[in-house]
Amino acid sequence: MNMIEKQRIIATYDKPDSEKELSIIAKEIVSNFVCENDKLIGFTGDPKIGKSIMVEAMFPEVSLVNDDENINIRPFPLIEDYKRDNFRQETYHMDVMFEAAFNSKHKLGQAAKSALKANKRIIIEHFDKIYHVIKINAHLNISMGEKIKVIRSKIES
Repeated sequence: MNMIEKQRIIATYDKPDSEKELSIIAKEIVSNFVCENDKLIGFTGDPKIGKSIMVEAMFPEVSLVNDDENINIRPFPLIEDYKRDNFRQETYHMDVMFEAAFNSKHKLGQAAKSALKANKRIIIEHFDKIYHVIKINAHLNISMGEKIKVIRSKIES
């Protein structure tokens, strides 16, 4: 079974015309669809479509580590904590396309899986670029394009 077959769309939004409208949709998604048990949250979509804006609006307490707005946290907290085997943050952000310039996707996937085992939340931009490595469906996936789709993984027995 592939990633798509194990998921279902739970909400669809038209692509907004402004960052403000995108932030409103993001807050609505958080209040209606994000659960405490959602530890792996993926974002998919083309570069510059607004994924980082969504992450910032949905999780204002999270430090973004990508370079969209000249944000460049080095060393990457998730990798550093993985190396130490001590996950200090409750939530980590990863932009796969940005971080792959510094670390292999295999290493990024191992760090994410290890943090999940430690019961930490991981928010991954460009989740589709690392799914083949971690082989775990996102509990919640936000697919961004002409529409914004909120996708929940099906519960498997």
